Amino acid sequence: MHLYLVRHAMASHNVPGDPSPGVSLSAEADAYRLSHGDTPLTAQGLLQAELLGKRLADTAFDAVISSPLLRAAATAHAVVRHQKSALSIELLPDLAECSTHDYAGIPHELLSRMYPGVLPCEETQPTGAPALFPEESPEDMRRRAERVREYLLHRFNAEDRVLLVSHGAFLGEYLLHALLDIPASPLRFQPGFENASLTKLTLETGKPPLMMLLDDVSHLGKYRSRDLFLLDMENVDTYTEPVIYPGK
Repeated sequence: MHLYLVRHAMASHNVPGDPSPGVSLSAEADAYRLSHGDTPLTAQGLLQAELLGKRLADTAFDAVISSPLLRAAATAHAVVRHQKSALSIELLPDLAECSTHDYAGIPHELLSRMYPGVLPCEETQPTGAPALFPEESPEDMRRRAERVREYLLHRFNAEDRVLLVSHGAFLGEYLLHALLDIPASPLRFQPGFENASLTKLTLETGKPPLMMLLDDVSHLGKYRSRDLFLLDMENVDTYTEPVIYPGK
């Protein structure tokens, strides 16, 4: 399969020294995420996700699968909005960030009101493993990454195009190692994974994986997170406010 790996766009906790809670969603969603530390995208993160969606607009995905955490689901939503055909966003708990503990995201009922088309993954736990991750060890996280790899190989064919939206630590320290079928390293892939970055590889049973892109942010221009650009919303003509449906 043609696999596109994305790290979520900039969330409020990605900005050093920024005490702001990020872009408000709805009273119900804000209260829930604040009680669980589930940070939303910042204004710059919304723009990054929009630019990513525009870059991938001509790539016809067969599936979009996201971590259930808010920042990942919001990034996936921006990509789906630019697709020419209607697609759902499948939530896969195994894509959640490291040290998520027992939190698996805002409840699906609330998240689906904010982003219509969000669905539980068809086979949320293909190996029968628990959906929640109480205090995972590195070995547990490696096994989780391997579950994702086996799930993808089981479900998709060689020509399928699949988008996975995950997180920096899990993606760089565990998931990409598992997808490339190489031993995990105590170090992340360098130079690391930026917000809204794109990594592309092919994955097929019985064949070595082929890497085509790694941590590419060419679509972001000056809006890279590492530049910590202070966004002037009035002077950005490429920005389109994502549709956010407030909870009832």
